[in-house]
Amino acid sequence: MDPAETDPRAIHEGVALVERKLRKELDAVGVRRVDQVGVPFDPKLHEAVTTAPADDPSHDHTVARCCRRDTSSATRLIRPARVQVLTWQGQRDGVPREGR
Repeated sequence: MDPAETDPRAIHEGVALVERKLRKELDAVGVRRVDQVGVPFDPKLHEAVTTAPADDPSHDHTVARCCRRDTSSATRLIRPARVQVLTWQGQRDGVPREGR
């Protein structure tokens, strides 16, 4: 097969098909990927790779965005999610946060 005559869309569709089949097989054995945006940051489940300012103190230490979703089975975490964590930069109860 001549690479110059290969349609890039056909390659993309082939890779997408393989990914769907792999996901189906992993789902069948109980391996799941979970997007946990909006949940409290948990270092046992998440790996913080960046932070962003929170617009409200109630969002302090909350997952804002998943850079890579976690992979887990029913019984254990296989790979932690890499996440962006919101941090409150302002005052809490009229008292500025220490170190700011």
